[in-house]
Amino acid sequence: MALRITKLTVRTELDSQGNWTVAASLFCGRAAVHASVPRGESVGTHEARALPAEKAVRSLERVIAPRLKGMNPLEQEKIDAMLSKLDGTKN
Repeated sequence: MALRITKLTVRTELDSQGNWTVAASLFCGRAAVHASVPRGESVGTHEARALPAEKAVRSLERVIAPRLKGMNPLEQEKIDAMLSKLDGTKN
């Protein structure tokens, strides 16, 4: 049986600098991984544009999480392609 994403939960939390950032938990059945995204100040041409944490959480919950559900987390190229298509930018 192939590994499948069953759920993605996202939330806001304070980082070590006191800034609001995004944290996520990805579930594959009973297994889970957790990560948080530090807020960077870089503004290079290939950097992701920062969104307010609350807006990012809403986007993850409403747009990205439903599309991740059922995908194999080990098929990173497929996940990247789906995210790039949703993003719609050249990067």
